[in-house]
Amino acid sequence: MATQYLYADNLEWKLHPVSGACMIQVQYGDVALVHFGELPVGHDPVVYEGVMHQHIMQGMPFRYTGNEELWCRAFANNVPGIYQKAKIVCSPLVNV
Repeated sequence: MATQYLYADNLEWKLHPVSGACMIQVQYGDVALVHFGELPVGHDPVVYEGVMHQHIMQGMPFRYTGNEELWCRAFANNVPGIYQKAKIVCSPLVNV
């Protein structure tokens, strides 16, 4: 797996193109949200509420050893007038 990038915003959950164990980092934006696994059945990707997630802050990489889907979004909720972007980078882990 090569390093994979995702440009997310705070308006919807986006599926990261990564697969397998990786180091997750935020390179743009202060905080990104990551949900591991499928979104709840019937869940609208635009809706923030009801999705369990991990906060990942810039400068604090997260070592992920699973193989589930990664759904990402920028930190701020979908509040009118507030718009944020985040760049979420996943690099392969060599020694898991």
